[in-house]
Amino acid sequence: MAASPQTVQKRLRKRLEGKNSWAYQQIDKRLNSLANNAFKEHIQTDMMTIEEVVETIANRSGITLLPDRRSNLTKISDRLFVKMKEIRLFK
Repeated sequence: MAASPQTVQKRLRKRLEGKNSWAYQQIDKRLNSLANNAFKEHIQTDMMTIEEVVETIANRSGITLLPDRRSNLTKISDRLFVKMKEIRLFK
């Protein structure tokens, strides 16, 4: 999976990670690591939603996903819960 440094920075800001956070400081090093041949197949995720990334990975892996029957409100609530969990665990 790959995204531009700007996209990664934007995603980290959404997680309330500042420029001094460990994750922010690791952007260049981690993106450079993805250039290694061990990571031959990349998915450019800059313009993809989370659902699109999941579907792409599933398709390329030969996995059939079950339908997501959650309501939009439940999906938003679940994502907010995960974000709050990340903030508490990594701050």
